[in-house]
This record gives sequence, C-alpha cells and structure tokens, in this order.
Amino acid sequence: MAVPADLAAALAKIDTDTDAVAATVKSLDALISTSMTTADVATVKTTLASVAARLEATAADPLVIIPPGPPPAPVVAKAKP
Repeated sequence: MAVPADLAAALAKIDTDTDAVAATVKSLDALISTSMTTADVATVKTTLASVAARLEATAADPLVIIPPGPPPAPVVAKAKP
C-alpha cells in the first residue's frame, strides 16, 4: 500500500528530528562517568530537560509536527586536567 506523500514527508521530518535528539542522548551517555564534576552533572540535567521538552512537543500539534528551533545539540566531554 502506498503511503500518501504528505504523511511520508511528515514522517521524514520526525525521523530527522528524532535522529538528532538520539545523537544528543548518545553524547550524554558518553559523558556520564563516576568522575563527573558538578558542572558535568548540571550539563547532563539541563540537556536531558531540553531533550524531554523536545520529545514532548514533537507531533503534539498536527500542524507543527516538529517544534521550532534546532533540536538540543550533542554535548562534548571536556578534557579532564
């Protein structure tokens, strides 16, 4: 069965956005360790809150499937001294 073009386009937008969110989650996973600083913990918590908000807003409005603005950016671990 063929998928209507507008549905396929909507699904492609959701796929692209959730792939970006997944990359951010993976970057947080790489940052988590037993030697996390207080700043690292704050970064993880703040970024996870952004990820959660983005996921909650995705497809919440059928006229605006993808929330405005870019998805949360991946986090890069800072070099430890």
